[in-house]
Amino acid sequence: MEGVQTAAGKKPTMAVFWVVMGLAGLLLLAFLFKARDQAGELRGLVAPAGVADPGSRGNLPEFSLERITGGEGMPVTPEQLRGRPAVIHFWATWCPPCRAEFPQFARYADGAAGRGDVAVLAVSLDEKPDPVEPFVVRAGVPMLPVYWDAGRLAGALHVTAIPTTLIVDKAGRIAFRAEGVQDWTESGVPKRVAEVAGE
Repeated sequence: MEGVQTAAGKKPTMAVFWVVMGLAGLLLLAFLFKARDQAGELRGLVAPAGVADPGSRGNLPEFSLERITGGEGMPVTPEQLRGRPAVIHFWATWCPPCRAEFPQFARYADGAAGRGDVAVLAVSLDEKPDPVEPFVVRAGVPMLPVYWDAGRLAGALHVTAIPTTLIVDKAGRIAFRAEGVQDWTESGVPKRVAEVAGE
């Protein structure tokens, strides 16, 4: 039985096979190096960073957030935050890490509201605002203000993972950003807020 022949009538050689295998190996190496670099970048984003130097801080974009829980209230804008630090916390009711973090975050937000020295914005990234109020009520914090903007602010800030927490300084510049579940006890986010407030 004769061997398989190419369209030109010649049998494929082992040289062609090894060229193809070599190219496949190079592509695999390129993919692995790219994946390693992306993993390093992701670790850099997720790891809580320190407070940024004032000169390197970006300005908060313009926004208007609609309040959906905690009673009626006017939409909040950047101008209303000026003069004191602000914490902007992006989360969603369908996000398991957000749900696990929520009780500790809510305790911090409630305490900050009582003192009035820090603005805390819980920004829901749920597709619709409907599930937010029942979730907040079940969590035992029915008066916690939660805001919803259909992802517009999150998009402007390039929020690609939740939870994501930002601390904004008194001038409306982003001083701190961290992805993932945060520590809301005194040694965690509140410590960073105190650093920003003391500037």
